[in-house]
Amino acid sequence: MIWNGPADRRVVALTFDDGPKIDGSPEILDILYKYGVKATFFVVGGEAAQNPDVVFRMYDYGHDVGNHFHSNRRLNEIPYNEAVSGIDRTTETILSIIGERPKYFRPPGGKCPPTLARHINGEGMEIIGWTINAEDYTEFSEGFEIEKNYIEASNVLKEKVLSEVQPGAIILLHNGSKQTVLALPEIIEALRRSGYGFVTMSDLMNGGSL
Repeated sequence: MIWNGPADRRVVALTFDDGPKIDGSPEILDILYKYGVKATFFVVGGEAAQNPDVVFRMYDYGHDVGNHFHSNRRLNEIPYNEAVSGIDRTTETILSIIGERPKYFRPPGGKCPPTLARHINGEGMEIIGWTINAEDYTEFSEGFEIEKNYIEASNVLKEKVLSEVQPGAIILLHNGSKQTVLALPEIIEALRRSGYGFVTMSDLMNGGSL
């Protein structure tokens, strides 16, 4: 599993898991478009099948679209044949939407048994982990989903990313979190002030060229 890119250039790869979601994904795409930032989206096959227009928009905007299994179930908790079926099914879903097979796979939870890793590699995908987990998936209890909470959570995740960033970092974020939508512009602006550029996983693995 790849946990970071080359450290010889001041670039990072923003990656977003668990999409495409109607709540969250379009807003993130709008922000990335506004700032001219390319990223990588690891899409869930079941979500992609329901929201193909969002997946195509990711691809059309120049982002990488990767495989994040057919559901959020952990690969080490399900039978091998079921896991292979979910992986391949998601690849076929992505292919049917964007006309290309995904080059990258991120296992839910970051765990991938060796037998499945061999299958994934055999399907032409590299397995991607992360350097920084922004931990932006905080859920608030019903009745406490107020703006102040989201603002506070967005500040926490922004500071986590900025305090841990390093050249070649792969930054793990999520599609459906309001705090991510709030924090993303500030993260982009702060990293740019620090001299960082933004690349897709494809660019990062090819030397991090902008």
